[in-house]
Amino acid sequence: MKQGGQSMNLENCIRFRRVLRQLGGKILIQPKRQVSGHKWLSSFTALSFTFFSAFPALPNQMPIVPEAQNEVQNIEGEKESLSLEELCHLRKSVQDIQSQAEAKQSKEEELCLEKKSKEELLLEMVGEQKAETSTLEATVKVVTEGFPIEIMAPSIAHYDRNVAALIVGIAKKESNWGKASPSKGGVDCYNYWGYKGAGGRGTAMGYACFATPEEAVQAIGDRLTRLVEKRSTSEPSNLVTTWKCGASCAGHSKESVQGWISDVHQYYSKIALR
Repeated sequence: MKQGGQSMNLENCIRFRRVLRQLGGKILIQPKRQVSGHKWLSSFTALSFTFFSAFPALPNQMPIVPEAQNEVQNIEGEKESLSLEELCHLRKSVQDIQSQAEAKQSKEEELCLEKKSKEELLLEMVGEQKAETSTLEATVKVVTEGFPIEIMAPSIAHYDRNVAALIVGIAKKESNWGKASPSKGGVDCYNYWGYKGAGGRGTAMGYACFATPEEAVQAIGDRLTRLVEKRSTSEPSNLVTTWKCGASCAGHSKESVQGWISDVHQYYSKIALR
């Protein structure tokens, strides 16, 4: 349109009205306004930023809606009541709001990308953990191949590598990986560590009798995890008193104590030090 011989672009005004309408608001420009331009602009600006504060994330480009032609016609009918100065201020207000909306959208996009990066990092960490578990399981299977304990490799691999190494090392010393272990009613108790107490099937021959291989590994793994945390080390030499001797190794020969440590460490090192 033209005002005072100068051309004015109504596109921003149309877009702004359309934005507010889509957000549930509406600006009506009265054909005959009795207030001054400055008062009208102040009210308009206040309304504009009220809507902007309530809806901070406006899109960069608003789609053309079917009502656009009507908007043009409405504004064309109202243009005679607006001065050139008012229209210039109106366009500037719209541009300012659009600029702030674009800046906020850009910030939200950055935060979204940051979130995706964190999610990707978490996925990578999970993948690395799965890879480590898979590698540890394969190692346990290779070391114990052909022995009853081999079927426990998946459960053993869920523990920390050093704890898993103790599970394997102690089982080798106490039961030759399951070839010399208690049974009940002709059924294996899956107790390959000389663990005393009670299992899912009670006791057998003075030792715990577990119902499944998974139950057995969990009982031993959890117990060893607590001991490692308490001693701040997984070295067999620091666990011999608790696991082999009980309260004290005073009643055991030095040779038997050193033999236990040496035999456990032999297979502990095959897993823990990889």
